[in-house]
Amino acid sequence: MKKLFLLLSVVSIVFMSCSSEDSPVSEPPLTNDGFVLKRMDILSPTQQIGGVWYYDGNKLDRCGNETTYVKYHYTGDLITKMDFVNEGQLRSNEYYYYDGNQRLSSYKVLDYQTGLGSRFVYTYNDVNGTCVVTLFTGNLQTQDTPDTNFSRKLFFENGVVVKKQRSMVIDGNLETLTTEVAFDNKQNPKNAILGMSKLLLYENDNYGSPHNLISYTYSATNATIIDVDVIQYTYNSYGFPITQKLLDPYDDGSGDIEFKYFYQQP
Repeated sequence: MKKLFLLLSVVSIVFMSCSSEDSPVSEPPLTNDGFVLKRMDILSPTQQIGGVWYYDGNKLDRCGNETTYVKYHYTGDLITKMDFVNEGQLRSNEYYYYDGNQRLSSYKVLDYQTGLGSRFVYTYNDVNGTCVVTLFTGNLQTQDTPDTNFSRKLFFENGVVVKKQRSMVIDGNLETLTTEVAFDNKQNPKNAILGMSKLLLYENDNYGSPHNLISYTYSATNATIIDVDVIQYTYNSYGFPITQKLLDPYDDGSGDIEFKYFYQQP
């Protein structure tokens, strides 16, 4: 279960933040000591992937290389659409919608490879600081079929997600799986990107915090603490990460997963 949580987190960081690349990219001079993120590399024992970030002012324009990238579209200060392009072909789109408080109210995923569509709806409870996420499926035109097996919930403190829950059947029993997170007091590398903190998608590592994740604590209905993942950082003089390391995330001695951050020269 821990592996599944972590795998989803790592994959979502890659695709929310940058597309993977297999060939060199022309880059401006980079530095470790800056605050506008320009490149992120992910190193595991078996592979290395990374991407370059391109901006239009403080709005993110795209991440990746010339043929494989994610293109960002804004309406005002909010990210409202992403194009996912692989080897020059548009593979999918995601559309994001917000309420009057600029909170994510729903988002839609259109997969042109399969012809399938999904729509996620966010229902906030401001009294207890939670949000229930429901899923509707369908095709590229409509997504109106409720997925009764999909159950997700977010818990907020001061506008930041501090806990996530989901329910699933394990060995014939309905289990509630919980992930609780903690943060440092340093600067998140996405802070300089307009609108990024609003994209609180359940399956990614964007919790809406201006700080960095330092631990995940996993538990389940029939257990207390199942596991804890610890994340270590080194920082530059601006308080932004230079490196981020997940320590032996699969608990099998296979090694750490490391992120390296490079910034635009101030």
